[in-house]
Amino acid sequence: MLNEELLNAYASLSFHLKGDQYLDQLSYNEMEICRILRTIKTPLTASKLSKLMNLHKSQINVLLKSLERKEMIYREVDEKDHRRIHIFLVEKPPNQEEHQEVLNTIDQLIEGMGVKKTLLLKDLMEEAKGILVSIEEKK
Repeated sequence: MLNEELLNAYASLSFHLKGDQYLDQLSYNEMEICRILRTIKTPLTASKLSKLMNLHKSQINVLLKSLERKEMIYREVDEKDHRRIHIFLVEKPPNQEEHQEVLNTIDQLIEGMGVKKTLLLKDLMEEAKGILVSIEEKK
């Protein structure tokens, strides 16, 4: 069955990347917060993250507290509106070396697959994520 094959391919890929210590230290949602903060260059609040990730604010706050304890993020009060608290990635996270190892592994994956196939894979993964988000929103 194609659904089982797709699930197995995803699980296998995740297992090989998750075997890296860096990915073991963070939950999926923690990694997603870090990815969003790294990608979106404007200051974000917990409310904005909640909307982007389709999670409750209470769930986001638990994740943010965990990331603060791991010294991955910090929060700053907005100078113009003291009710707003912006979230930032630290400049040099404690696991920066592990993150670089993951990027090196992915570079080797790109080299093995080639740029064209890698870009296709990335586009297909983003399309799949969009479909899954749409399905979740309908529930």
